[in-house]
Amino acid sequence: MKRGFIGLMSVGLCLLSACNNPKSSTGEDSNVFNWEGNWIEVMPVNKQYVQGICFQSGGKAESIGMATLKYESWKVWEGKQKLILTGKSIGNGQTIEFSDTLDIITTSPEHLTLGKGGQYRIDYQKVKDIEAYKKSVAQEAISDGHNAENALDYEGTYTGTIPAADCPGIDVTLIVRKDKTFHLTYDYLERDSKFESEGNYLVQGNYLITIGEKNDSTYYKLEENRIRLLDYQKQVIKGKLEEMYILKKQQGE
Repeated sequence: MKRGFIGLMSVGLCLLSACNNPKSSTGEDSNVFNWEGNWIEVMPVNKQYVQGICFQSGGKAESIGMATLKYESWKVWEGKQKLILTGKSIGNGQTIEFSDTLDIITTSPEHLTLGKGGQYRIDYQKVKDIEAYKKSVAQEAISDGHNAENALDYEGTYTGTIPAADCPGIDVTLIVRKDKTFHLTYDYLERDSKFESEGNYLVQGNYLITIGEKNDSTYYKLEENRIRLLDYQKQVIKGKLEEMYILKKQQGE
């Protein structure tokens, strides 16, 4: 039993050494994945919104371009098949500490894919100079005739019925206006009760964040002709009712 324990320790030390192995003079060793550096989310739209994770030495981490999600630490677990990220989520007038365990799907010297079960996957690319990358993306957007406002037509009216604990469901109507304001209506089925909220919104990459009159934030993910309601950590709400958290854009909007 003692020999087995020593063997496991040796494997763990080997993995730790591999994770912290520096680059060779010609770049990254093809057999070693170097976590440290700036990893930016690959976004098909709204490329001007640069966000991601900076993995630092000593297990420290920082968020890139995200005001409501602050990463603080990272570590690889289970033979480099899991990544654990910890930090703070800021929203709804409060700060909540979190620890998120993600699947490591694929790795290469310049690309990384993380996921969570079968729910979602996020692709990242490694960037040495964030400011230079931003300038490059902005120039590309200008040459393509696109910008953050027209890359995705997200303004309009979205409707759907989301689950509720004390009634059959909640009919939701979310109006996203061009002037950066929104109007939200919750109509509780069989309760003759309605809730309405107004405020401003902002777009960060593929995410739309509404900020209500009481400074409460709600997160949505922008998808083609629909948006998906997320939890307070900007994660997909999983389970059998996952598809019920999708609000569809009304035709003609």
